[in-house]
Amino acid sequence: MTGKPYVQEFALAPVSFRQGGAQGLYQTLRQAEKDLTTARQTERMMLAKAYGELLLVKLFAKLPHNLSDAFNRGTLDNAPRQLLRAEAFMRDNLHNAIMLEDLAHAASCSPRALQRMFKTYRGDTPMGILCNYRLAAAHGAIKGGQAESITDLAMSLQFSNPGRFSVLYKHAYGSSPSSILRFSRERSDNAGTA
Repeated sequence: MTGKPYVQEFALAPVSFRQGGAQGLYQTLRQAEKDLTTARQTERMMLAKAYGELLLVKLFAKLPHNLSDAFNRGTLDNAPRQLLRAEAFMRDNLHNAIMLEDLAHAASCSPRALQRMFKTYRGDTPMGILCNYRLAAAHGAIKGGQAESITDLAMSLQFSNPGRFSVLYKHAYGSSPSSILRFSRERSDNAGTA
């Protein structure tokens, strides 16, 4: 769309609708339900389309605008190669203990320079980005049915405290990892019986 390549893996950051704005979305859904049940047959199609568009607008207004932020922070052409090497090192070592010094060594720069690059080009600290990568990997494993135990998954991704992992996961994805695991298992069981 913008003619610039996208630097990061395409993954929209999790959005918490609990932090304001959800009430408006909920009210719109309730009003749509009421209007559609009371509308005449001839009006329903038009109303449904109008409400569908309104809900899309409300949802898009709540989406994180990480794509435009990423474009503004830098592209492949101008992102420092040290930063790209550090990110590649993170992705290759999600299951290994990593310290800032390890990242700086992999990127061939000082820890302070690496921190500045991440803040400038990614808007976060290197360890914050690493945590996000690990949470995304955990989410993928849970949704993909590859997780047997939340505690084992947390430990394998270097979260030494499973309780803290659950808090971070819930903040990022809106539900606890155990409830998403339970839902994924139920869905997979139901698909197997169908």
